[in-house]
Amino acid sequence: MSRQLASQSLNRRNYHIAKILLACGLFVGVVFVGMMTTTAQDNPLDAKPPLPQNVDKQAKFQVPNKDGAIFQGRRDPKTGNIDGGIRDYTPLASEKDNSDEYQAWHIVVTHAKQFTVAELEENAPRELTRDDLLHATTPSRSPYRADFMRFDGKLTKIRWAKATRSLVEAGTAKIYEAMLIPFDEPPNALISVVFTELPAELAAVDQKLENEWMDVNTEVNAAGFFFKIRLDGTGPEQPAIPILIGRSVTIRKPTPASQAATAEDPIPVDKNLRVFKRIKDDAFIAKADQNWEELSSWNRILLHARRFTPAELEAAATDKKFADLFTDSRKDYKLDLVKFEGRLIMLNKMKPSEKLQAAGIETVYEGWLVPKDEPRGNPVCIVFTEPLESLEGVTGRVNKWVTFAGYSFKLMRYASGERDKDDLTKNVTKKAPLLLGRAVVERIDPDGPSAVTWKGFVPIATGAILALIGVALALSWWFRRGDKKTRQELETHRGKNPFGEAGPAVT
Repeated sequence: MSRQLASQSLNRRNYHIAKILLACGLFVGVVFVGMMTTTAQDNPLDAKPPLPQNVDKQAKFQVPNKDGAIFQGRRDPKTGNIDGGIRDYTPLASEKDNSDEYQAWHIVVTHAKQFTVAELEENAPRELTRDDLLHATTPSRSPYRADFMRFDGKLTKIRWAKATRSLVEAGTAKIYEAMLIPFDEPPNALISVVFTELPAELAAVDQKLENEWMDVNTEVNAAGFFFKIRLDGTGPEQPAIPILIGRSVTIRKPTPASQAATAEDPIPVDKNLRVFKRIKDDAFIAKADQNWEELSSWNRILLHARRFTPAELEAAATDKKFADLFTDSRKDYKLDLVKFEGRLIMLNKMKPSEKLQAAGIETVYEGWLVPKDEPRGNPVCIVFTEPLESLEGVTGRVNKWVTFAGYSFKLMRYASGERDKDDLTKNVTKKAPLLLGRAVVERIDPDGPSAVTWKGFVPIATGAILALIGVALALSWWFRRGDKKTRQELETHRGKNPFGEAGPAVT
């Protein structure tokens, strides 16, 4: 019994000790927290991360909810069909016809208004072409819907119209629509640019009636957001026109000649275009159904070269050798403007594409040029759109010393005229650098017998003959004049005594 009482007494004592220790611990904890709080207030924690986070500069330009149903439509989970949203290859819809498209139009127009024109132009990406918008778009949806982009080109006409009711209520009374032909595109490759702020240079359109077009002819920059592809007109051949919504357009000023070869020089092509990245190197020329981007690039380069004279292209080009564009180093010169001098040995004609025909090009010429410094006689293939005057109508083998400035397009495979030793029914496949430009320029042949051509020889020979006739006539006149004087002198002295009066008489 005494042991049990002793155990209980010990337990009560241990319990009191534990309570005391717990109280002391709580007190120490409160004091420590207070001290830490005071220290944190005196020395706040460093909120700066070790490295700054990457900031997406394009994020603020993104149209809000551009991936939502108003823009993209609603997919039926059972059928997979898409209903609503913006519909391509249809006219612009009213609120009654398609409320989603009507609301999306309001959102994009309002969104573009919050930025300055300079902000939009300076930040808009420029890697897309009109072909990208057309080829990537289906009747259901476009992967570029409401994307931010920029096009530069020539404005052909402009009109104004009253804004939709929702825009009027939001403070936009009228909108403007201008037709733009992007640079390096044919005249029928139009883009509709819609904006709300009219440049002072185009103020005369406000004097026109609503929907009345005013013709213009000026180069502009246009940045905005791709809305949809619409069909223009009512006939069976309705052209498809992409619509770009922005705040305004900027009139481009002519670049002074003193600024040539700078970043403002238009002669170099913009290598950042998406279609250029799809050019397939070390391959045959692609057909449209195999690689439409390569065909689009082909058209763009040939049209780009036509914006400049052959002399301007040659002045801006750099001299290259065959190996520069044949070996792996050719990748460093892709789409660069380069120049070759040498012998044109072959000339053929090709049918231009529909885009080139729309730009007024009737014939495309394919030439084979052996560079002057190529010891093995390997040719480069050159393609151009203007005929060589001295070879007008000539095809097949030729022999002309020329220079050519063109854009390095790719290393091209081609079927040569050499038969395959292992299979005589086939020709050997060879490779050659391919350049696209405007024209070849005929030069004096360094291996020719004379620098004088037949056209130059005829007037020279005629002049020489006339000179000889003139000399002969002059000599004849001179001798006749001398003979006359002699005869006069003889007549004067006839019958006179040559020895004077004292001499013997002459009978």
